[in-house]
Amino acid sequence: MAKTDLSVKIGAQFVGKDAFDKAEKSLKKLAKQGAALALGGSILNFGKNSVQAFYESEKQAKSLYQTLNNLGLAFQAPAVNDYIKKLSLASGIVDDELNPAFQRLLIATKDVNKAQELLKTSLDVNAGTGKGLEAVTTAISKAYLGNTTALQRLGVGLTAAQLKAGDFDATITALNNNFYGQASAAVEGYTGQIDRLGIAYDQLKERVGKSILDIGGSIGRFIEYTKTGLSRSEEHTSELQSLA
Repeated sequence: MAKTDLSVKIGAQFVGKDAFDKAEKSLKKLAKQGAALALGGSILNFGKNSVQAFYESEKQAKSLYQTLNNLGLAFQAPAVNDYIKKLSLASGIVDDELNPAFQRLLIATKDVNKAQELLKTSLDVNAGTGKGLEAVTTAISKAYLGNTTALQRLGVGLTAAQLKAGDFDATITALNNNFYGQASAAVEGYTGQIDRLGIAYDQLKERVGKSILDIGGSIGRFIEYTKTGLSRSEEHTSELQSLA
């Protein structure tokens, strides 16, 4: 229905010489209510997504913390958490992937610095081969413990003789020679910039999600508040639409 037709129908509900002025005001109010309804829905969705993002990140972080605690390395948890956040922004890879990858290497090495070193190599191999980070870190973790079968299956340019020698340091040196700088190259250009912006946005959602839970006490309370506002907007919109 055209705007003019709707104005006439609304105007017909009023009497007096200001009828059409009142009709136009009603039309503007209807538009505002519609905009408020759309905005309210967007806020609700963003809030729910933010809480979910925080929940997933927190779950992974707690699991990593428990591993650090089990190994007597809980004192390094703040530094590790900061390392993962910065690495996520630099690499364009979500912390939901980096946390378990680092944890996998940490369980094998029992050493934070060594796990960080191997994660750097893993990221280069991941970017250079297209193999998943989980598969790469699993293979390197197993190789560290003496089982090179998974690493051989990745197809990373290592000979059977190199793998059979069982020299882990030599194996990592060979991987670094083959894939050095691949992770850095992957985040260059527009695609890499978009990935990094996406990570920054995800981290923002996590902070917002934490704030929502800190202030509201629960996601249920936040949703209830937002739905109440939406319900009121819908009621006003329905009243105006009934005039059309």
